[in-house]
Amino acid sequence: MIQVVHLSKTYQQFGYPNQAILALKDVSLEVQKGEILAILGLNGAGKTTLIKTLLGLVRPTSGIATLFGKTVSDYAWLNRIGYLPEVFRVPSSRTGISILRFLGASSGMTKIHLKERIDYCLNLVELTDVAFQKAGNYSKGMVVRLGIAQAILHQPEILILDEPTEGLDPLGKVMIRNLLLDLAKKGITIIINSHLLSEIECIAHRVAILHKGQLLRWGTLSEIIPPNLKYWIEFTELVPLPQPYQCMMVDNRWMCEVHSTEELQSVLDYLRKNNIQAHSIRPIRSTLEEIFINYIKAK
Repeated sequence: MIQVVHLSKTYQQFGYPNQAILALKDVSLEVQKGEILAILGLNGAGKTTLIKTLLGLVRPTSGIATLFGKTVSDYAWLNRIGYLPEVFRVPSSRTGISILRFLGASSGMTKIHLKERIDYCLNLVELTDVAFQKAGNYSKGMVVRLGIAQAILHQPEILILDEPTEGLDPLGKVMIRNLLLDLAKKGITIIINSHLLSEIECIAHRVAILHKGQLLRWGTLSEIIPPNLKYWIEFTELVPLPQPYQCMMVDNRWMCEVHSTEELQSVLDYLRKNNIQAHSIRPIRSTLEEIFINYIKAK
């Protein structure tokens, strides 16, 4: 559905012809039908440039970006993509439903089909009750949900979302998360640019980590997040352990942290030989946020 091959983008600074900003450097990745790809990176990493290149808003300096097997510059994909920008602004004097009517008509939808889709999308994002209220009275989260409604209004095959849960309360985030998972199950390919890594970890099939224009890592969550390598061993009291292991007080409990299954086995062998009972053993799972920070720090 989406393929990027050796994509690079350099911006020339106005008034400084000999100085240039490298926004993307030799980026290659692909996204299959029904997959959710999360693009992660610090501010200035190149995330927005990559998205704008896929939308045909920015021309690459070198490399190729294709949608549905055709180059982005072909523009044959226009009505097959839905997009929610990071800042989705709407006229405050217009009602939510009138905004969707205007945007739907602009994309060529017929009146009957448009009405059906508006009703359906408003219900999906839980805005039916406020559809006839002016957008100026909407909260930030409601505007974001309206933006998602307009992005899926014309039943796109690819959905590109820039910070789709920004401004949403916890219930709103869960609602959008479930919606995106359901859309992916129906075969819609989704690209998400987000800083909320805990949310991304719940829904993404693949993750791309960008830093200073370079693709540091790309792959499935199971490929990016390593298996459990740490364990907490809990005791009911302070236990003398051989070096380098030691007990420490964590949340009013005596705990020992080990960093591999080999270390765990070593400590357990010591405990058995000395007739010491462990209260519990708990694996510590690495999070996407920890992995992301480690990749960035390494650079």
